[in-house]
Amino acid sequence: SMNKYFDFIGSCPQCNSSDSTYRFSVDQLGFNIDIVECCNCGILYKQYFPNSNLMNLIYSDSYTHFSNNNKSSNSLSIHKSRINRLGKPNNKHNRHLDYGCGSGAFISAAMDSGWDSYGCDPFLLDESLKGQLKNRLFKIDTNDQNIKLTLGEFDVISLWAVTEHMPDIVHTFSSLQELLKPGGRIIFNWPYGNSYSAKYSGSKWSMSVLLEHLTFATHKSIKNLADQINMTVDEVVINGSPYPFGIVKNLSLGDQGIDNIDQLDIDIDKYSSKDEVGKHNNALRVEPVKYLLKYLRLFLLSKKSDGILANFSRYIIRFLGIGDHMQVIL
Repeated sequence: SMNKYFDFIGSCPQCNSSDSTYRFSVDQLGFNIDIVECCNCGILYKQYFPNSNLMNLIYSDSYTHFSNNNKSSNSLSIHKSRINRLGKPNNKHNRHLDYGCGSGAFISAAMDSGWDSYGCDPFLLDESLKGQLKNRLFKIDTNDQNIKLTLGEFDVISLWAVTEHMPDIVHTFSSLQELLKPGGRIIFNWPYGNSYSAKYSGSKWSMSVLLEHLTFATHKSIKNLADQINMTVDEVVINGSPYPFGIVKNLSLGDQGIDNIDQLDIDIDKYSSKDEVGKHNNALRVEPVKYLLKYLRLFLLSKKSDGILANFSRYIIRFLGIGDHMQVIL
């Protein structure tokens, strides 16, 4: 039954208002779950969130963000562009925290760029705590009363692909705001609930079908969040995958972020066969056009192109506002 995997969300996870309007619905493990827009703060949220049992299955050892072998040219290019967004560190202002850091790859890249970087993640795997970054990674949550004693204060706090996973948005952000030095900034991204992908293909949008993606931001919701934590919005940029590239054709459990189907008591016949689950990124399974796009993308992000074409394509996405993510600086 649905209760085995999901908890009903009766009010907005950002502002607690119970006044909302229907936007679209998504398939989650065979259940049809509505995504609604809060009439008060403007955020989009799923009316059912995965419960702790399901979350533990999702954030297992095989979870992609914990993987250390995710070192493709694509991810390196993303590190570079995200580090540029942090600004330039100097001797007085160089302390950086990456919240929801996964395996810590971004921290290593930021340190190479001159930042005094640290990371924390409430779901951190023990093996990450023993690696090269062992003195810089902390398995800690913003609910921890001692977080400031443990971590100190920072000039910049980043959250990459994290905010959409948060069940308790305002509390998390206000706790992070307390870790900022005077004049410090919080930089984060969030799937964009008013993107073309959300508006025209919401039920097939790769950001909405992932089980652990709970909320989707809008300009109105970002302003509301900033007001609630007494910060101001410095910048909002639309980036991410341009429509229709972030759309899922044939939904599999892998597309929903679940690989370990043996532990799930659901009817999997409606999805891809067992051996296909989790292989949705395998080029042999995708259509020729996607195959071509994959290599075009690798070329754009390769050393030979020196990232110029990649930066140009980011500029076009930003200029036209066709991406499916918002990048925000508070």
